[in-house]
Amino acid sequence: MVAISQSTPGAIGINMATYVGFQTAGIPGGVAATMGIVAPSLIIIILIARFFYHFNEEPLVKDAFSGLRPAVTGLIATAAFKVFTVAVIPWQVFRLSGHLADLIDPVSALIFVVIFGAYLKFQKHPVFYIAAGAVLGILFLQV
Repeated sequence: MVAISQSTPGAIGINMATYVGFQTAGIPGGVAATMGIVAPSLIIIILIARFFYHFNEEPLVKDAFSGLRPAVTGLIATAAFKVFTVAVIPWQVFRLSGHLADLIDPVSALIFVVIFGAYLKFQKHPVFYIAAGAVLGILFLQV
């Protein structure tokens, strides 16, 4: 469930909607709940984007977005690190056993390496790799 909730865009509300929808009505419920919580924001963003289109060449707007790029990069890197540590490093298992061998889940690490290597080689859209990771997780990480 962590992998499913982390693969949806957004914060806790969207992740919770995905989780609750999935628990209530399976995959269709998760999709419906996620779409229901995303739709209002998506509509507002589309309206803002249409308005922004008229001002995107203004120097002040360009400078503002140039300043935002490093901050966004840092936030994305932090999120990626947190997802990596949750998905690949089973801290609870390591704390209980104390064995260094339990620090990395080999199947999760292999899925990470395969998906990351495929991304570097083929450069497809990230949604493709998220879906591939979900499928591999369902196939190989059944608990």
